[in-house]
Amino acid sequence: MGLPEHKYYTLKQAAKKAECEVEDLIHFAAIGVLQLCIKVPPVELMINPYSDNEEPTDIEVWHNFSLDCNDIRKMLGEEEKENPIPIDIDKLSEEEGGFYFNCHYLSDYFSLLEHCSVKKNPSEYEGLDIEDENFEILDWSGLLAIPCDSIEIDEIRLATEEGRKVSVIELYPPRSPVVTCKPLWFGVESFRLSRIYEFSKDELFITKYELDLLICGGLSVSFGDGVNKEKVLPLPEKRDRRSDIRKEKCALDRESLYKDAIYILSKYPDECRGKKKEISPEKWKDCIFKKLTEVYPLSITNEETVLKKLQEAVNHGKKKK
Repeated sequence: MGLPEHKYYTLKQAAKKAECEVEDLIHFAAIGVLQLCIKVPPVELMINPYSDNEEPTDIEVWHNFSLDCNDIRKMLGEEEKENPIPIDIDKLSEEEGGFYFNCHYLSDYFSLLEHCSVKKNPSEYEGLDIEDENFEILDWSGLLAIPCDSIEIDEIRLATEEGRKVSVIELYPPRSPVVTCKPLWFGVESFRLSRIYEFSKDELFITKYELDLLICGGLSVSFGDGVNKEKVLPLPEKRDRRSDIRKEKCALDRESLYKDAIYILSKYPDECRGKKKEISPEKWKDCIFKKLTEVYPLSITNEETVLKKLQEAVNHGKKKK
């Protein structure tokens, strides 16, 4: 009787099975035809690695779903007699201020349970909606995929240097042949962390599904297209090489700045914090330029630009929708 198949592989295991080198796998991820994953930590243990007092890292979930106002009316009970609450709504409860239910996302490689709350507004049903802030993560498990950009900007050093870290502020549900969402309109696009999260290449995994795709020629990774959507991307149009070079240099400069900033923060934590011991982007920036000889030459020398990058690292790095 044979052993069961692996559900996922380390990079070394995957390289052996695919008859290639680990460096090849990193390259395939960098060019966007292979998805690399990390194991999902418990939500309550998602710790900011740069904080002395180990403050929990906030996690913002970006969802993709459509919810008709008629569905909301049903859940509010306005039309309960004629149109009962959909059976795929889990644990619906109702209080004076609103109603509450659980949402599930489940694939072969990732499971998520979220609690959703929606306020009542009987006089303005058409204005009711469910936004990302209405959700709270109760539990998650499995693997989460990292952006290909995080591999691409540091491909060579990640492939050749032992202990080299990968830095991300956003993670994605891994690709899977089957995804189940409950309610049916529920979907998850990405998870944005409030601070940079780092891990080594020894903590990277490849799902069996991804490895099978790779061995068959690979399939381009396309994030943000909704639940369970995969497609082979067309050949790119002729590109402006000068623009590519500028983008690459900006990415390298940003990465170098973050590493220098983290060095200063770790060496002078008190000088980078505010009155409540929280990391202050302004004080952090001032400390960097005060200790400039320790990180010279700084990849980005404009103080306003440095402050903006530090604010992105400390404060969600949010992009307005």
